[in-house]
Amino acid sequence: MRLFIEYDRAGAQGPTLRGRANDVVRVLVQNRMATDATTVHFHGVHQLGTPFFDGAFWLTQAGIPPGGQMAYQFRAWPPGTHWYHAHASGQFGDGAHGVLVVEDPADPYAAHADAEDELLVADLYEQTVVEEYAKFSAFPQVEAGGAGGEAFYAALVNGRASVWRGRG
Repeated sequence: MRLFIEYDRAGAQGPTLRGRANDVVRVLVQNRMATDATTVHFHGVHQLGTPFFDGAFWLTQAGIPPGGQMAYQFRAWPPGTHWYHAHASGQFGDGAHGVLVVEDPADPYAAHADAEDELLVADLYEQTVVEEYAKFSAFPQVEAGGAGGEAFYAALVNGRASVWRGRG
């Protein structure tokens, strides 16, 4: 099993996870946050026979409490590039997300590819998602485009960015 989510807004993205189609994937999630429960959803993965590992907070599972852990186990299907993310309190927007690649050994196009890479694009705000949402909720007349009319602080590509708008 593998620990892969340990974030405190210093890390902007979890590592890329790889497996082959029909492999059994085992992921150990340890919640080291001080106050928040969490779950992890493996977006695009068909949880055939394992709906309890879908990670939908309070729908398919209770949250992993602070200091707790949970071992997810499911079949890697379908082949393709997917993503995983925390499914509680906007934690995915604070960096609790990453790429999951399910490789297809029978891919008829694999021999024609020169290279393969994953690309995950996200935005980063100066505050946590919950703090940004609180600003937006306080001013419901604000148009879409960010809480308080602010644009995001930085665009992240695979968890990395250059800060913009004269801030760094």
